[in-house]
Amino acid sequence: MNDTGPGVPRIYDLLDLEILRRSKRRRSRIKKGFAAAATRAGLENCTPHVLRHTAAVRMAERRVPMSEIAAMLGHSDSRLTERVYAKYSPEYLKRAAESLRW
Repeated sequence: MNDTGPGVPRIYDLLDLEILRRSKRRRSRIKKGFAAAATRAGLENCTPHVLRHTAAVRMAERRVPMSEIAAMLGHSDSRLTERVYAKYSPEYLKRAAESLRW
């Protein structure tokens, strides 16, 4: 007997719902664990995104090429990385500033 008519959940739908529930619980545990570790370290308002951004800024400050920073961040296009992080590079606008010398 095939109970796949309207209103009858398919087994795949039920599996998807269970996977989603477990995924949400896992994310919740990770977030709570990260928050607890940040608190123990004395870091306020720290999230994984903040650490990711900080790492990228530090790489830019140390003249790591934008293409390498993009690869570390998983960006498929380094133009996004350049738009966000180039201003932290010591070389950013250096040539433009030097052109204004008398």
